[in-house]
Amino acid sequence: MKRTIIFLFLVLSGTFLFSQQSPVMYLSIMPKYSGNSCEITDADTAKISNFQNKMSIFRESLGNDLNERKEALDNFMENNEDQIRENMLGQQGYSKEDAQKLKNADNMSEEEKMAIANQMLMDKMGMDVNDFKNLAEMDTSAQKSWAQGYGTMMMADAMANPQKNQEEQKRFKDQFDLVSEQNYD
Repeated sequence: MKRTIIFLFLVLSGTFLFSQQSPVMYLSIMPKYSGNSCEITDADTAKISNFQNKMSIFRESLGNDLNERKEALDNFMENNEDQIRENMLGQQGYSKEDAQKLKNADNMSEEEKMAIANQMLMDKMGMDVNDFKNLAEMDTSAQKSWAQGYGTMMMADAMANPQKNQEEQKRFKDQFDLVSEQNYD
């Protein structure tokens, strides 16, 4: 699960990083058809064939570039997995010691893994694994009632202590601003 989340985060961040220049660059070198595609004559077949050959070369070049970028991203992820894990956990408010514990998760017993999962759930949501199991066993109407109650409790907590989530809200705002800026450029 953790590796899946890390992989998804890296793929998305890699997509944002690599997509900064590539679309414009590839649109500028993409071949253009110079004939009239509505009225094709026998003389236009040579133009069509030439265009198809250029498109084939363009697709091959694009495919090679994508494969190189994917390989570079995979190598980066593999070489920096520990640092990425530490950074992600640090952003969530966990210490480097917690990151070191999770690094050795493959060697941990199920009880140790559950203890760490319980600690993280309690820190973030104020619930443990047993609460989630009970929630999963509820019928739909009970789950909706629980969700409304939990949402009301979280809103009341945020209103009572606005400083508590200020850093997280600032981080979300910064990410939103960055994505908005990327979309307008």
